[in-house]
Amino acid sequence: MLQKRYVMTGAFLLCWYCTLIAQQLKLGSNPTTLTKSALLELSSVNQGLLFPRLSDTVSINSSSPPDGMVIYFTPTKQLMLRINSAWQPIVSGAVTAANAWSINGNSNGATKILGTLDNFDFPIYTNNTERMRVAATGNVAIGATSFDAVNPEKLLVNAGSTNSVNAIYAKGSINSYFQINIMNQGNGAKASTDIVATANNGTETTNFMDMGINGSGWQQSSQSPISTGLANDCYLLAAGQDFYLANNNASKNIIFLTGGTLAANEAMRITSTGSIAMGLTSTTAKLDVAGTYKMGAKGTINKNEISFASSISSGTTVTAGTISLLAIGGYTVGSSDLTFAIPTTNIPTTTQATVAVSFGADLPANVFVGSARVQNLSGVWSVKLRLMNGSATTATFTTATPVYFTIIEF
Repeated sequence: MLQKRYVMTGAFLLCWYCTLIAQQLKLGSNPTTLTKSALLELSSVNQGLLFPRLSDTVSINSSSPPDGMVIYFTPTKQLMLRINSAWQPIVSGAVTAANAWSINGNSNGATKILGTLDNFDFPIYTNNTERMRVAATGNVAIGATSFDAVNPEKLLVNAGSTNSVNAIYAKGSINSYFQINIMNQGNGAKASTDIVATANNGTETTNFMDMGINGSGWQQSSQSPISTGLANDCYLLAAGQDFYLANNNASKNIIFLTGGTLAANEAMRITSTGSIAMGLTSTTAKLDVAGTYKMGAKGTINKNEISFASSISSGTTVTAGTISLLAIGGYTVGSSDLTFAIPTTNIPTTTQATVAVSFGADLPANVFVGSARVQNLSGVWSVKLRLMNGSATTATFTTATPVYFTIIEF
């Protein structure tokens, strides 16, 4: 019996030796029956191959495992094959059909996962070129594979060299406001929400334009390049060269509203001709203010400034002065009052006003202005002009003389 065992052992060793010589290894039953194309062959009717069982891939990844290595990943209960430096699940056709994402769509019946289960990015390809990437950190890039090192973008769109003017275009149809909304949910002293357009040579402090709103906890700081206003104040800030606010429609205006969005809330407009109207919706003047105004730090608040022209008719006379030999001084200056109607389109609101007067020609000799004032006689508004005559003879206007009035209310 012992001799028989030696014979069998010797035969087995001989076969083993022959197998090694042939650079093939077979374990299990029928060790002499080899498959020539197999370097390692297992044969059994009641045993299987047990792969290394790993609960994570951190440790093995640190050893730079080559493509083609196989492990059993216990969290997902799957065999994993190393492909392109990443672990990919090995699944059967039946499992694939039941669990894979079908090109014709899926009926999942529950939430499913599309992506990676380890610390690797998830790239998406078309035409054998990467088009989009979901980073292991959750950042999403379209047209790019990396993110800003200091301020990584949560969503990055890089159109690269393109013939399209559209990078992002949102469309919709709704009988209400349709928006793209951003919100900084922080309430710190530096928190604000901003939409920024940056030039190709822009930085965090130069060559950009910023439209934003300060957060509820905002506190202005001289250290911030965009610090302006108080908590919840809105702003439009430029940090480039000249700042243009333009309406490219040659027949339309730029309109400013305060206190609401109704037409009645209009405070100022710059017309298409470059005129400025404040409190008005139209004007023929370069600057038109419907209300009071003040000039200079020490100036007073004034109301309307009214200018109009009239004339003194040819033949108008100014009474001569009189000489009295019995009176002390002996002479009284003559005077005549002239009345000039104020145009109905420029009726003042009060007689409390100053009147400046000038003439389009020289006055007759010895004639000068004594006074000018606004008067309202039963609803008829006019300027009363008193001309004085320093001569003892009547003065006469030999030709029509233009006269110009400026009324300033206060």
